[in-house]
Amino acid sequence: MMNDGYIRVATANIHMTLGNCTKNKETIISKVNELQSNHPDIILFNELSLTGASLDDLFFQEFLIEKAQQQFLDLVEATKEIPSMIGVGLPIRQGFAL
Repeated sequence: MMNDGYIRVATANIHMTLGNCTKNKETIISKVNELQSNHPDIILFNELSLTGASLDDLFFQEFLIEKAQQQFLDLVEATKEIPSMIGVGLPIRQGFAL
């Protein structure tokens, strides 16, 4: 992962579609593939990149939580051959809190 003592980090600020986890996942995959020509060791996406950040009460809807988790697993599968570490955000329920 480290080349010549340096770690190459790419940040990616994508246009997210609020609540559309499938479309956001596809946008993330596209951006990851685009960035591969720069050989980043780590690619970091914006906060709540799978769902969008301003959904307020919708974050407590089970459907959104389950959809985000499934799309995250699909993203992991779709990028498993990518050598970069990829950081994305999604809401995760811990007891009664997110």
